[in-house]
Amino acid sequence: MFRPVTPISSVGPITAMIGLKEGLEPGDKFEILKSTKDPKTGRISYVAFASAKVDKDFPIFDNLYIPTGEQKNR
Repeated sequence: MFRPVTPISSVGPITAMIGLKEGLEPGDKFEILKSTKDPKTGRISYVAFASAKVDKDFPIFDNLYIPTGEQKNR
């Protein structure tokens, strides 16, 4: 199972910079995680607190290309 990890870009509607490169399709569902710090140990953990679904009528971000002048990471 593939789980993209990316910050939320905006809310109303919830958007994140993931798209076709990650295989995003209409109807896909995602958990939205919230980081919490344990006061006793200081360790950070991530807890699911909401979910989001890709809208079938909303265009999916096309991130399959690399803009001119940029190089792929090796």
